[in-house]
Amino acid sequence: MARIYPGLPHWMDRKDAEALPWMAGFKRTTWPTVIVWVQSGIIHRRFYWLRIPDGAAVKAGQRITARVEGNAIRLEGEVPARSELRLVDGLVDLDRPVTVTVNGRQVHAGPVPRRAEAMRRCLEERADPEAVATACLVLPE
Repeated sequence: MARIYPGLPHWMDRKDAEALPWMAGFKRTTWPTVIVWVQSGIIHRRFYWLRIPDGAAVKAGQRITARVEGNAIRLEGEVPARSELRLVDGLVDLDRPVTVTVNGRQVHAGPVPRRAEAMRRCLEERADPEAVATACLVLPE
């Protein structure tokens, strides 16, 4: 059940606190192995461990499904070229090669090195230590 408070902004003058007992029953999965990302009317560039490049044509209703099985990542849907996969040990084993397929076509097979730059960029976007990627893979054009 949702309660709408007409005229109140996002934080609802602290009336949103009534949802805290309900929210306490859930745990955030920071690195899910299955993502279904459907763009709403407000375009977002990042969703969990996926990032669409700036300047890419994105529209409401655009859908990307991403699945991780072992060290294989499968992307299906409208995946823009140069999209980024932000990875971390635990989602995949970065000590082993990673394979990536987009709509059935293999686009990467090999290592994805850990880089401090990946961590810095993630922290600049969102200061959430649990959501910091240690490696990034940019999909080819």
